[in-house]
Amino acid sequence: MADDGDPKPPGHLSLARVLGEGVHGDPRVAYRELVDRAHEACALRLANDPACVPSILVSTQTIGGLAHVSVTDNGEAFEADAFRALYQVIQAGRLGAVKRKLASAGAAGAHDVVGRFGSALLAAFMLANRVVITARRHDTPPDAALRFTCDSRTYQLEPTTSARPGTIVQLRIRATMQQVATVEVIRKALAAHALAIPFPVRIGADPVPINPR
Repeated sequence: MADDGDPKPPGHLSLARVLGEGVHGDPRVAYRELVDRAHEACALRLANDPACVPSILVSTQTIGGLAHVSVTDNGEAFEADAFRALYQVIQAGRLGAVKRKLASAGAAGAHDVVGRFGSALLAAFMLANRVVITARRHDTPPDAALRFTCDSRTYQLEPTTSARPGTIVQLRIRATMQQVATVEVIRKALAAHALAIPFPVRIGADPVPINPR
């Protein structure tokens, strides 16, 4: 497998990246998986908080010469326990058993094996060498947010402050994947998919959703 220059212990092979590539194939599916997760989070928040106006934003920026893609929603926040459970699988390196389960389930059934966010995160590691997730429940104060940082080898969970409720998933795109991190590529990857989502999905600075109602 091609390496993007990240330091790894001898013989190390990222379980997240292997499973993501094995299940999804096309790295751009990560954008669709993350938007689907945001859609579910928004639907859950709306059920609990009818005054909520759901919103999903996919944006990109360059930091340190590398593209970073963020998927932001104001839905119910991603729960810490779900992330811990997924990372335990990644950290334990149970490659054979989990890969066989995912292979038998297929891409559509991956959600049943690792959950909606797990499937999105595994897909994300085809594109990214680091994923940072900031999440805050809508019924908690700004200083009650949590930040998760995972580079497929290490995992950190820490308290933080977030001005807005919901979840922000930021992908640091691999040097070898920069060509699929442009606004144009992201828009094309999501254009048809977003039509089935009942909440506005915006790309970059464009105020017009790609799925107008």
